[in-house]
Amino acid sequence: MFSQRDPNIRKSGYANVFIKNLDPAIDNKALHETFAAFGSILSSKVATDRNGQAKGFGYVQFEKEEDAQNAIQSLHGMLITDKQVYVGKHIRRPCTGQYVTKVQTRCFGFVNFKSPDAASAAVEKLNGTINDYKVVVCRKGSEEIRKGSRAESQS
Repeated sequence: MFSQRDPNIRKSGYANVFIKNLDPAIDNKALHETFAAFGSILSSKVATDRNGQAKGFGYVQFEKEEDAQNAIQSLHGMLITDKQVYVGKHIRRPCTGQYVTKVQTRCFGFVNFKSPDAASAAVEKLNGTINDYKVVVCRKGSEEIRKGSRAESQS
């Protein structure tokens, strides 16, 4: 994977392209080479599972928005290794997940709300409250928190 080191640029969504229905044979290098014809690439990545197997989708971030648009117009619906791919603008979804735990126990949960506003309201209302003589901690969910929770629950 080639990646822009500045997370603000990477996470901005500027000139980001989402590709789905990729053949499992497509790796990071092949994805980068396919899209490099349209302009300078800041980052590119094929999503993989825990075993390193391609999940069939990936992302490319260009230096310029017009390069991203040209790639979308040229490659959307095209066959790449005998599979018709979807190529479109990547739209970042707002986080609606909240991590909830009781401090003095190993109890925890992850709640996914319908909207970011509902999730924020739950954090404001529940964080620091006392339930069954235990303080409830409620904060914005993240992949790191969920992974840590899974590891704690397995030990």
